[in-house]
Amino acid sequence: MRFAKPGPAYVPFVGDGDLADQLYKDRELWIADIDPSRIATAVARLNPKCSKVADCDQWPFPDCNEKFAVADFDAYANPYPAFSAFVSSTTIATRCVIFGTCGQRQDIKRGKNVIDLEAGTRQHGDGWREQYNFWWLRFVLPFLQKKVIPWTIVRHSHYLRNEMLYWGIVIEHPDATEKLDVSQVVDGRRVKFNGRKRAELLTLIASGKSLTSACGLIGVCRQTVYIYAREHPEFDMKLREAETERDVIMTSDAEEALIEAARNGNVVACQVILYNRAPGRWADKRNINIAGTDGEPFSLVHRIMWPHQVGELEDKHEPAITVDTSPAAAPDTAQSPDQSGKI
Repeated sequence: MRFAKPGPAYVPFVGDGDLADQLYKDRELWIADIDPSRIATAVARLNPKCSKVADCDQWPFPDCNEKFAVADFDAYANPYPAFSAFVSSTTIATRCVIFGTCGQRQDIKRGKNVIDLEAGTRQHGDGWREQYNFWWLRFVLPFLQKKVIPWTIVRHSHYLRNEMLYWGIVIEHPDATEKLDVSQVVDGRRVKFNGRKRAELLTLIASGKSLTSACGLIGVCRQTVYIYAREHPEFDMKLREAETERDVIMTSDAEEALIEAARNGNVVACQVILYNRAPGRWADKRNINIAGTDGEPFSLVHRIMWPHQVGELEDKHEPAITVDTSPAAAPDTAQSPDQSGKI
């Protein structure tokens, strides 16, 4: 709401008016709802300029000439027919803040439906998973931008709560005399990750903070940093340099702490230092290293042979493996020994 200019607010699906009372009572209100009893409650609470019992999927005030600065489509399930009717049938201020409450992801998931926002239809289809997972970015946001032309969405935000989508957009007309400063907005995202916060992040990381901790301190999420770094290689390089500097500091601090602990008699710290600084004299005997010549992998060769061959190997001081030499096990001397011999 801090981006909204002075002006009236349109609140369809107003219900009892409890939310409108908290958010918009300082504005001139135009309210509508299909339930007469709830409209009566809202009128008593809000004292609006104009109210009507009407189907809010249509524009209920055809004779209205106000320039609306705020609109809130708290339809719960489907705010898009009401939104379309509003932007096509009324007069909008050069800057307008619009909110929506959307439950369409429930329909997509439960019915495995693909929704066509433009046509207002749904059908069972294979594309429902993509719609469910990327409903806001790939489907709702492009639809909203198309509908508000020649206005432009200069800022937007959204969040999910279970299957519900809550979104807000700021639209601005090209002829607006006071334009919203969106110099730090990239595709409507990362509006808080400006130059000052990027510098703070790099300083915090270089001083020893983890990325998660640094992001928490400056008020941005890690995903924002990842996306920005991916799209700005120069920042990605600075981020890596800060992480390297942090690692050097942490390694130095760890070494100092280890040495101090060893000096204070910590046995484990003493072992770590001795095993790594004097491996020739000190080694962990539990750490058995089996290797061949010059550190090559160790190999074991099994050979099965006749007794006279065993004698020859023994003369050469080579290891041998013997076989059962009983008459029942002895093969014909013209044949090779079979594999049934006892090892």
